[in-house]
Amino acid sequence: MTGADGRGYGLFWDSKSLYGVFSVDGTQGSPSEDFRRASSGANQQWLKSYGQGGGAKVAVLARIDPKTGNMTDAAYLSAVLSSGKSNSLAVTGISTNSKGNLVVKAQSYFAPRRPDGKAMTQTGSGGSPFDYTVEITRDLKTVVSTSAKGWS
Repeated sequence: MTGADGRGYGLFWDSKSLYGVFSVDGTQGSPSEDFRRASSGANQQWLKSYGQGGGAKVAVLARIDPKTGNMTDAAYLSAVLSSGKSNSLAVTGISTNSKGNLVVKAQSYFAPRRPDGKAMTQTGSGGSPFDYTVEITRDLKTVVSTSAKGWS
């Protein structure tokens, strides 16, 4: 057992799949003991794990089989510090768009990520948190686009 803190804070049903939203501040030992057991199939590296560091509260979006309650897929969503360590991100809402992808609204601390996981460039003024949007496929494997107010 580790000191990592994980909490559930919301559910979303898109008429086809059930998703749970969680926060975590680190990893729990081996991949079989945390969300990594369901995130290993993600196409972008930053979605697969908590990343470097520890202590920052990042979000995990997990697809859940409503019949069994088991996670089928998961994706870690985090901000990134200039050091490369993960930084805090909190999901504030989820919807679907006309393409059938999930649109995740969040509050991101420095710095919001591009789809490839690299830090966006701040173009405006203001401090954390930043309004951040992530478009991700329903299977939680690929981030299609990201945007943040005051960032490119």
